[in-house]
Amino acid sequence: MHETGVKLKRSGTEWWYASDFVNSTTMVRSAESSELVSAFSYEYFMLIKGHYSGTRWEVYEDDFVLSWNAGGNLLIHLIFPDGRHSELLLGDTHHHHKAQYTVVVPGGTNFAIEIESGNYVLVTDLQSPVFSTSKFNMRSTDDMVKEFPQYEAMIRRLGDMRKDDKHLPTLDKAAHDHKDHQGHNHHEDHHDSNHHDHP
Repeated sequence: MHETGVKLKRSGTEWWYASDFVNSTTMVRSAESSELVSAFSYEYFMLIKGHYSGTRWEVYEDDFVLSWNAGGNLLIHLIFPDGRHSELLLGDTHHHHKAQYTVVVPGGTNFAIEIESGNYVLVTDLQSPVFSTSKFNMRSTDDMVKEFPQYEAMIRRLGDMRKDDKHLPTLDKAAHDHKDHQGHNHHEDHHDSNHHDHP
């Protein structure tokens, strides 16, 4: 966590473990806008059993890429707008023949992530073009159940997955000390208030 810059992040009562986003210095213009934005951005994030057990239901408008770095395996649940459900297993192919080192999460697809094996998983989250808070949304469990009642048990289980999670005490103290003595980074604050509860 120290080497990759992963730290405790908070927004209201939510928290997760991730590095700051790194934005490409190459600028591009999207098809929908004349505004120049960074060509890509990436962050490291870590799921930790008992502390950040997974993400609740989320959706991002663009495709994004997750790459495995260390630890166990992640199971990524996808519910497509047409009601199809599928799963992606992200992990070390040497220890699980069905795992993949890199997966693409399709844009506009509801997703939730949980630890499939191991006590932690370190992942790189790559967005291209740069991550935009306007393209990201958290999904409420009740709304998901109304939309996809055939998956109610799974939706509610993943929606409640973090109810017993607790902060890692050493990182909680470090984050508190940092906030007391350092100025805030505007980009980080803006991003943290909207992205993930991570991913």
